[in-house]
Amino acid sequence: MNNPKNNFIAVFNDSVKGIESYLESSFQKGHISEELLKKAKVNVLRNLQDWLFNDRIDQISPRAKEGITKAIEEGRWPDLVEAYIDDVAFGTAGIRGLAALSDEELLLLNKEGLDAPILKGPNTINNIVFARTATAIARYMETNSYSSIVIGFDSRIQGKAFAELLASIFLNYDIKVYFFDTAVPYPEVLFAVPTLKADIGLFISASHNDRRYNGFKICSLDGAPISVTERDNLYDNYIKKTEIAHVPEIVFERLTKKTNFQVIGEEIHKPFVDHMRQFLINKELIKEFGPKVLIGYSAFNGAGRNTVPGLLENSNFKNKNLDIIIGTDPDADRASVIIKVPDNQLEIFNEPYTLLPADEIWLLVLWYRLQHLKRFDDKFIAYTHVTSDSIGRLAKKYDVGAVRTWVGFTWIASAVNKVWQGEKLSRDTHPYLIYETNDMNEMRVNNISGLEQSYGFGFFGGPAPDERSFGSGGHVKDKDGTLGALMLAEIAAYAKSQNKTLIDLIDEIYLNPEIGLFVNYYEAEPRYGAYRSLEGFSKKVSVLKNALKILEDVKNGKDVRIADLKVSGGEQYQTGKYDTLHNWKGFPDEGIRFWFSDRENWLILRPSGTAQALRFHTQLHFEVTEKDILEKKSLGRKLSREIVRDFKSKVDV
Repeated sequence: MNNPKNNFIAVFNDSVKGIESYLESSFQKGHISEELLKKAKVNVLRNLQDWLFNDRIDQISPRAKEGITKAIEEGRWPDLVEAYIDDVAFGTAGIRGLAALSDEELLLLNKEGLDAPILKGPNTINNIVFARTATAIARYMETNSYSSIVIGFDSRIQGKAFAELLASIFLNYDIKVYFFDTAVPYPEVLFAVPTLKADIGLFISASHNDRRYNGFKICSLDGAPISVTERDNLYDNYIKKTEIAHVPEIVFERLTKKTNFQVIGEEIHKPFVDHMRQFLINKELIKEFGPKVLIGYSAFNGAGRNTVPGLLENSNFKNKNLDIIIGTDPDADRASVIIKVPDNQLEIFNEPYTLLPADEIWLLVLWYRLQHLKRFDDKFIAYTHVTSDSIGRLAKKYDVGAVRTWVGFTWIASAVNKVWQGEKLSRDTHPYLIYETNDMNEMRVNNISGLEQSYGFGFFGGPAPDERSFGSGGHVKDKDGTLGALMLAEIAAYAKSQNKTLIDLIDEIYLNPEIGLFVNYYEAEPRYGAYRSLEGFSKKVSVLKNALKILEDVKNGKDVRIADLKVSGGEQYQTGKYDTLHNWKGFPDEGIRFWFSDRENWLILRPSGTAQALRFHTQLHFEVTEKDILEKKSLGRKLSREIVRDFKSKVDV
């Protein structure tokens, strides 16, 4: 009788030849470094062998090895290297990666379910990786006497099936599972956790990544992102130490008959919407002008598809077309807006409608809310270091304190929590968290906005009464695109009442001499998704090292110019959180900044910590009057693109 393991031996031997040949060729062509070549030869073949000869994998995913074998037979060496080079990185809030390495595989996953015979490995998102990671979290919960969890999912392919897989793991550990009945926004899960007094929340999503990706986010008992300390403990002591062999039985249909499985829906949906509506400022204005604002909405096939239209309709807005088009990302924790361009600015924008940058959206939201505050000396905002300095200037104008963090709402939430606890924050005392603070003191404990350049917005309120509660007068302790959509709709109603556009309102802010015109620009590289495989990793590292050479020239006093602008200084930012992943002590995970003339004119190159991608951010600041604001706005937009184009050529992108 034929022994299946003998077949796998032959398949594995074929893979050794193909993978080693591919890696050697990549090295000879200069696509990967010698160091990466050595790492890949060891890791890829070791991990592939472990999966091919692991009997527990056959029980979790009976057709997994069929997909692996097929990839080897087809000689898909770059894909195999990508799938087996490492484990999926556990980032600041969970895991995220490719669930399918091609659209063809994605269609197969959609058609045949989680056990579809597609290429799976420890560095892709699949039922085996999910089961192993969920087992680690369940063991962590068991050790800490946590007894309940909320599980939700967005509308990605097989999102509900992945959620059911996770639920079955936790039910095996006798953990109570609250399971959402349909795809929901991530902020609704954050709302549900403290509302139901659960201990942890898990949400199946890859946020704004493209259709091929999936993953999950994890939040703590107060609905906030897990803390750095909690994350490190979970990863170091549980995820790293949990093997595939530790995964328990997975029989969802039988396990859900247990009394500790509860489906949730309307009992959370309605309170979540009602909670957000309390943050509307001028309901009388909305009653009069809301129906006159013609709003289009796109959920981008995501989880906001029911929540946002219902929220707007219940708040007296009509979801039609088209004064503005509001969009939320697939898990609805970010919001954006497309607006009509005023006739006198059509030459600047070269289009009748334009996507507002997040920097200008949140500047406008913050300005609007500041108009209605009566007290400022106890207020502060939190925003990231790549978000526009216009935010800081506006806060200063209104005597509001500001805390500026590294990139991500995890850090914003952590900073707010530390302010509530009375900690004095600075880059010296909290280098992993803080970029800078301005006008902060012990009185400033009420957060009125958390803002980030990547379209994230929220507000936390004052200190929470206990460890399971929202901040006093605040919302969920993370960004929320559904709330952002509601805030934008209210401002659109206000603009309609003044017979103005949103751009008109933003320009009025810029014309204040205490603010001035800020032109912020962002460009991703690659434009969509990420570079693939080891070549992508090497390219990212190479570009960063080229940028550091330019920074060294600046520090040595050389005349460095980008788009003919003289570079006056620069800094490298690193927190250490991705050093190990890149085998680079001092990996500049928070970027490399170059200043032009002063600290409000800059360029930042910032890498993704977990993906093979780069981000370019620029900011230019101008003093303006009504006579020259349009001219300088046009100049700033053109110059921003020239800066990025020239810098890309210098760092060999």
